[in-house]
Amino acid sequence: MLNEILLSCRSLRRHRLSFFLTVLSMAIGIASVVMISSVSKSSKETVLQCVESVGMKGLMYTHTTSFLDGEGFDQRIAEEIASKSKGRIRAMPFSLHVKDASLAGTALSVTLWGVGPHPEEYVSSRILYGRMLNDAEFRNAERVAVISEDVAQRVLGRKNAVGQSLRIGKEGSAVPYRVVGVIESETGSVSFAYSVPSFVYVPSSALSRYNGVRSERLIVQSDNLSNREIRSLVNQAVRESRGSSFHYEITDFDEGSVNAARIADVMTDVMTFSSGISLAVAGIGIMSTLLASVTARKEEIGLLKALGATDLQVAFCYLTEALLIAFCGVAAGTAGSFLLLTILFRIMRLPFMLNGKVILISSILAGLTGLFFGLLPAMRAARADPIDALRSV
Repeated sequence: MLNEILLSCRSLRRHRLSFFLTVLSMAIGIASVVMISSVSKSSKETVLQCVESVGMKGLMYTHTTSFLDGEGFDQRIAEEIASKSKGRIRAMPFSLHVKDASLAGTALSVTLWGVGPHPEEYVSSRILYGRMLNDAEFRNAERVAVISEDVAQRVLGRKNAVGQSLRIGKEGSAVPYRVVGVIESETGSVSFAYSVPSFVYVPSSALSRYNGVRSERLIVQSDNLSNREIRSLVNQAVRESRGSSFHYEITDFDEGSVNAARIADVMTDVMTFSSGISLAVAGIGIMSTLLASVTARKEEIGLLKALGATDLQVAFCYLTEALLIAFCGVAAGTAGSFLLLTILFRIMRLPFMLNGKVILISSILAGLTGLFFGLLPAMRAARADPIDALRSV
């Protein structure tokens, strides 16, 4: 067996160019599978982290006709829900809009959250400087704001913007809000795919009084009630407060996160499968190279058989060549993908992730591809007639 392997290595060394090109095609196939699967996995995790960073869990009620009837959710409804559930349900009215704003004279677009009391229970954000909004500021409709660090960094060149004035609204009618806190940014990590305006949190009561923005949404959470029980209690409280003509939609954040993860998994599988087609193309390249090798090495095959080499030994030589090409392709493709992913993840500002499962599976498939597409050339070489081969010497 050792002799057959050495013979295969010598043969590949003599045909270096065809060996290099075939290995290159296999390496490109492996690299494309590894890169696409790893980027998809990293993107999925980043998007899910961004969704989770908003901190919303439980059920969200959205008043669908607030722009027509001028109504919305208010703190009174939240208190009625808490009362009917005997404190087992927490509810917070809030608004969510993309608004024009300016900081230190620089205009920017922000995702504006108008929040109610205890926003830290509903929104997961790490405070870097200052503090989060408090209940007194909500009750008094004070013009205060908490901004994400990327806003301060982009405008001021530093993260600490506590004490600065953030003006919300269009130029000429903008209302000033004093920055009391800076939170860690969670949206910048997905900026390679699309621009996500930075988050700004202000009391919803202040937005309603000074900017005319209603709280058209209500977030509802509970630690010990099922979603069905939550829906029943909330629906009753809303009907008693707003009547049966008050229309709204319900969004389940937990179910939405599961669906988002499922869609991301399907997209990853589809993209990985599509890139895996290149492995089949590389396998055809292996077969083409070895078939040409059988024709070019007819005399060598005849001499081997004349010296006593069996059909199995001759076939094993060609299968070994196919496996060597596949192995070198896997090694080169994996190393190349690692290098390219390091650069790509840094440019795209994604967390570095290698899909080890895909690397293992693609390596096994590459070996099987080498065996499968090397089988025909091996059989042709094994069936070669040594007399006809020697006659052409």
